[in-house]
Amino acid sequence: MKNEWILKKLTMRQALLLALFVGLVVSLAATVRPQTNSAESSPDSVTRADDEALRKACAEAVEELKVSRIALEKQGILIEKQRELLGIEGEIAAKLRTIENLSEREKLELRSALAAKDRAIAGLEDQVKMLKKKRFTVWKGLKYALVGAAAGIVAGSLMK
Repeated sequence: MKNEWILKKLTMRQALLLALFVGLVVSLAATVRPQTNSAESSPDSVTRADDEALRKACAEAVEELKVSRIALEKQGILIEKQRELLGIEGEIAAKLRTIENLSEREKLELRSALAAKDRAIAGLEDQVKMLKKKRFTVWKGLKYALVGAAAGIVAGSLMK
């Protein structure tokens, strides 16, 4: 945006210099008189000096126009390079968004895998609890023996 403003400013400057140059050439053409060898032409030395100054000013204006054109060309190249950079930046931003989306998907997959792992661990812990309840211990054996002995005593006393 700033470069376009500079480009417009330089274009306006060139147009102004061109108008000045054309005006100077027209005024110079209007003041040019045919040269005579008479004595009347010698007082016009001031006019000749003015003509030289005018020509010098025109030459400077032409040089400034050339420099302005070169500057405009360089500004145009700079604007093109900046547009290329903006395009590349857009591509990079799009690829970054793609990577972020992929990482979000990977995060969701990892979260689901962690949830599955937690469910598997909970299931295994439940199985361990059930196996611990079912396993045979000394105390359980003693309990079963006492229950069997008591049942035997009760059955023996009933049979007598």
